[in-house]
Amino acid sequence: LDIPYFKKFFLSKPHTVWLIEDKLKGLLCVAVSLPAAYAQNHHEDENTPLGTLVRTRLGTELVTIKGTKRLKKKIINTLNLCSDCEMKEIKDQRISNSLAELEFKELSDRKHYKIGILYCHPDNKSENDMFCNCEESEDFKEFLAWLGDKIKLEGWTKYTGGLDTKLKSTGEHSIYTEHRGVEIMFHISTYLPYTEDDDQQVERKRHLGNDVILLVFKENNTPFDPNNIRSQFNTIFGAISKVENENDPENTYYQLSIARAFGIYAFPPDIPSPPIFKKDDLFRDFLLTKLINGERQAMHSKNIFAPRLERARLGALKMLFREYWKDHDVTNF
Repeated sequence: LDIPYFKKFFLSKPHTVWLIEDKLKGLLCVAVSLPAAYAQNHHEDENTPLGTLVRTRLGTELVTIKGTKRLKKKIINTLNLCSDCEMKEIKDQRISNSLAELEFKELSDRKHYKIGILYCHPDNKSENDMFCNCEESEDFKEFLAWLGDKIKLEGWTKYTGGLDTKLKSTGEHSIYTEHRGVEIMFHISTYLPYTEDDDQQVERKRHLGNDVILLVFKENNTPFDPNNIRSQFNTIFGAISKVENENDPENTYYQLSIARAFGIYAFPPDIPSPPIFKKDDLFRDFLLTKLINGERQAMHSKNIFAPRLERARLGALKMLFREYWKDHDVTNF
């Protein structure tokens, strides 16, 4: 869910929150919206649809429960829980603020992206060669200027993507942009400090190697094989290069290809054939949308990032149980 449902439809309106332990589904946090009549005089009914936000280790979903009468039983039936599951209605109103803060953090993570940009010179033969590049061609500079705004890191107050904004330890500048409501900080290999006597350029790889998306700018259509990149996090690879268009020599054109790690499904928008694009706002929108969708798809891949997100969600649930159901043991989860 990319909409702050809890903040918008629950936080400032009548609702109730339940913590549940189920033998099959594990720990759950269930927020049920309540009609005004019930909130004022506890008038129960059978048919009023109640928006219900269900948080589990697998994610958050919105379902509907009909009526406040026998609400506990209806929660069990609607969510297909075991009849002997343990449930507690939380009267402590602080839990609503905790849920709002948790929702804000999760949605904030989905509105910030960091993307690695690796410069590939025609003479580069290996990953180390690419990370050792310090000089930039005019074509690469043109590409970066089109991609986003060159910003000074010192004193930068917007999204940093993990870059240092105080001590210049990650360089003096970077490329930043905003796209369809999200912020993107690009990790530019040639902008990050170069370390003498380090063939692997570990400090540069520390940033680009931890990005889910790695976009390689290739000079002169230099071959690039994603298998040559050693990283546990790089799972969406893009390769882009400037190409000539004899029918329109006055404008710049790019050729784009996208690869994804095994286990990640295809994601939109589809790349046309031939994959040649004019450098304009339309292609920039296409490229950024493609890359963001790639990271989102990667995050849902069962074998790569999904288990990490599942552990994070479970940790958040255990925090709620420990804070608001103190005598309930959740150490076995």
